[in-house]
Amino acid sequence: MILFGSRTTSKIVAILIFVCGVCQHEAGQRLVRRRTWFTLFFAPIFPFGHGSYSISCAYCGNNYGISRENADKFISDYEAQQVNAEAERILADEDARITAEQQRPDERA
Repeated sequence: MILFGSRTTSKIVAILIFVCGVCQHEAGQRLVRRRTWFTLFFAPIFPFGHGSYSISCAYCGNNYGISRENADKFISDYEAQQVNAEAERILADEDARITAEQQRPDERA
């Protein structure tokens, strides 16, 4: 006896903070990807198609679908935000190190 079927999974791909088009509040907007998988003995084997994308507002909970092209733009904006946050963290660490070195008494004297 072979057990086969399908299962739909949802995954949060990216999160950005901007104004929701429905509730007009600035909140986290989650990009969610839903895919349907062919399963064999309850294990996912391969997906059907590319899946669908939707944006979910963290404030009002509204969901609305978006195209794959817009989802790709959302993901690239999210990745750029992550790179900028990492660069700001590195610069802040470097500034703190320089400030600490300037405040330390000269040990060579």
